[in-house]
Amino acid sequence: MSMTTQKKQKQTKSESISEPRGQNTRGTGPLPKALVADLASHNDAVRVKARHFLVAMGKAAVPLLTEALKSENSLTKWEAAKALGEIGDPSSAPTLVEALEDEDFDVRWLAAEGLSERLPPRRR
Repeated sequence: MSMTTQKKQKQTKSESISEPRGQNTRGTGPLPKALVADLASHNDAVRVKARHFLVAMGKAAVPLLTEALKSENSLTKWEAAKALGEIGDPSSAPTLVEALEDEDFDVRWLAAEGLSERLPPRRR
């Protein structure tokens, strides 16, 4: 494979997971919904990138992630639970409590982890 072909393949791959243009951080519109849809991707890099953008949106992403946590797709639920835990917004606590009863152990674990991060540190 020539060096030019390798560069083109690398560039194409990086473009597919690059930052979205015109990022909408209000939690509405096509971009945030597309990011939530990317949480179901079988491409790990796409899922992680989407989660990071949603976490960066903060509280604005909580309603979208709350809805995503109700998905039938286990990847979507896992990523949504992880993102809600990382955002740490108190309004997501009831959703994470509900997720403690999810059929998927990993989702339950992430929900518990997200809730435990809200607790004050124990005194020794």
